[in-house]
Amino acid sequence: QEALTYLKEAVDLGSKDKNIYNESRLWLAEAQFRTGDYKNASANQQAYAKQAGTKGENYGIAQYNLGYSLYQQRKYADALKAFQNAATSKQLDDQMLGDTYNRMGDTYYYTQDYTQAQESYAHAMEVDKTAPRDYSMYQMGIMMALNKQFDQAVNQMDLLLKECPTSSLAPQAMFEKGNAQAA
Repeated sequence: QEALTYLKEAVDLGSKDKNIYNESRLWLAEAQFRTGDYKNASANQQAYAKQAGTKGENYGIAQYNLGYSLYQQRKYADALKAFQNAATSKQLDDQMLGDTYNRMGDTYYYTQDYTQAQESYAHAMEVDKTAPRDYSMYQMGIMMALNKQFDQAVNQMDLLLKECPTSSLAPQAMFEKGNAQAA
């Protein structure tokens, strides 16, 4: 809350230095996001990205954060575009890129494009070799079941249980495996 005051002042003084003005908007958006003000956060993230352009130093992170702000507002199609922009920016490290693909998968899921969701979760596992794979694996299995690929869904849940037996998703994976077998 305290940071919001100073960041708003920095934005208000922005006519003196465009770079500081724009970077202040990016940080203001971060503070707004953390306080649950997703609407204003997304407005500032969009303004930052527009001003910075695709070559801007923090363009990728702005798009990544914008995706989250829009996602929190349930604007899934817009969130997907922001996550896609973040992914193609070539400015994210592997961990953030993996998370970006997971969130793209989530947005596809919410818009009922299960095939694209499945591909996004698979891509998340390809780009980030360091993060736990259980979330991506679980979601892939769910998408397979939703696409009526029941044998593949069973195999996916088996793979999750083998690779991540202590995952918090293990009980759900067993349940979904049973559902896929029954289907």
